[in-house]
This record gives sequence, C-alpha cells and structure tokens, in this order.
Amino acid sequence: MIFFSTLGGILMFGFPGLFIGPVIASLFVAIWEIYGVEFADILPDVEMVMDRRHDTEVSPGDPEGPLVEGTRAAPEPDQRLDEERAHGSAAGDPGDRAC
Repeated sequence: MIFFSTLGGILMFGFPGLFIGPVIASLFVAIWEIYGVEFADILPDVEMVMDRRHDTEVSPGDPEGPLVEGTRAAPEPDQRLDEERAHGSAAGDPGDRAC
C-alpha cells in the first residue's frame, strides 16, 4: 500500500507527492477503521455476509437484493401499489379525500 500511495502521490502532486500520497492513504485507512469501530453495531458481520454469499447464488433480478440479514430491497412502485390495494389501504381511495 505504501508503494502504490507513493506512486499515486508522485503522479498527482509531483515531488511533494512523495510525502502527500502516503499521508492521504494513511488518513483514509484511519478514517475507514474509525468508521468500522463506531458503527460496528449497525454494520453486518463481514464473515456472515461472505459465508452467505458463497452459500447462496443470487440472480440479478432477485427482489431480496443484497444478502445481508435484516435488509430487503424496496419493492417496485407497481408492486407497492398492488400490496396497498390487497391490504385495503385507504391511501389511494378517492372517497377518503376531504373536499
């Protein structure tokens, strides 16, 4: 990582990039680690996600979306309307509007 950050810094900033590139890379890694620690209770366990990804194949049109436990892709607008009608939602009934 140090090698590539040094090369990237030199390409972007010239000679000062010899120092700027690794500093930017180390700040990025530090912020990434802090984010992981602070949001560990919200983020899914990496091993669980990777194991589940290897165990189950997902087709591109799968409505379940990503293989993260507790999340689900939002339904398509037409599907949402069909679900509202099936459950008797009054949101789309014109008779419920105040005149």
